[in-house]
Amino acid sequence: MNVDIFTIEETEITKKQILSLIKLAFQERQEAGLKYECLTLSFEGFLKEIRDSIIIVAIDKDTRTLCGCTVLLFRHDKDNVLYGKEKHTSVHPEYKGKGIGSLLIKALRTKAVEHNCEYISCSTAVDAVSAVKVHLKNGYQIVGLKSFKSTNYYSYLFRMQLKFSQWSDSSYCKRQYKKSEKKVRIAYKADGSKTIFGKVLSKMGVKW
Repeated sequence: MNVDIFTIEETEITKKQILSLIKLAFQERQEAGLKYECLTLSFEGFLKEIRDSIIIVAIDKDTRTLCGCTVLLFRHDKDNVLYGKEKHTSVHPEYKGKGIGSLLIKALRTKAVEHNCEYISCSTAVDAVSAVKVHLKNGYQIVGLKSFKSTNYYSYLFRMQLKFSQWSDSSYCKRQYKKSEKKVRIAYKADGSKTIFGKVLSKMGVKW
């Protein structure tokens, strides 16, 4: 596939074009019954979300068409560790299955390393099989399960460790995932609402 990878500043691509591509790429998953936040995201909300981020784009060398994008946000976790958050990785429907998702993730990893991030995190729907596969293929580990109130599905939490730590051990990641999955599925429904057991725990003041 003849594709060039750039940051948005190196191109004439606009942020409105980026948001349009994101919505186009996720539309087919909505048609499959998955409710994605990005499909109702306003342009103003998008600008606020991507403030101080790096936007990476994939451009078809032959047609100069925007065919993919991803966003790298910079965050600090509860231990004040700097990490990168992958957001809105999208590939134009006509270009899917050509390895563009992998190229974007690799470029995002390079930028995260350049900015001294300790790891990269992201999430995606459990049922988004192609997205799950491309993340596992490119160095991510599944480390948790989450149920968001703004969606209607369970999401895998992914982590790509960039600096050596206990998270570099795949067996440790698997143990963390199993703990998370057990808690989430017992206490929360797929749409983020609490199960009966989850409500009981809340009334008891138990953090689960």
